[in-house]
Amino acid sequence: MNRLGLIIAVAALSASHSLIGTWAWHRGFAKAEARQVAATAALEGDLLTATRRASALQAALVASQNDRTTLIERIEDEARQDPDADSRRPGADSLRRLGTRWGTPS
Repeated sequence: MNRLGLIIAVAALSASHSLIGTWAWHRGFAKAEARQVAATAALEGDLLTATRRASALQAALVASQNDRTTLIERIEDEARQDPDADSRRPGADSLRRLGTRWGTPS
């Protein structure tokens, strides 16, 4: 009987260590999983912020391009209405329009 008691005690101790090891592994896995979920959420937040910023910059770029196109059309309309447009030598108004069109000082 003594031998049977020893075998049962060893088996019980072995099983409890196995359960403790399994519990510890599961607890560590759960912590790692929670850290991964938090890191993913933070990354998604950063991505959303970057997307919003890129959208705002894109809208500003489109608005700037539209303003530039409007300015070019206005300058070209002025040039078409210039009575001295047929002259080979550009007048002061022509030079001003060219400077405005190409962004050079007048």
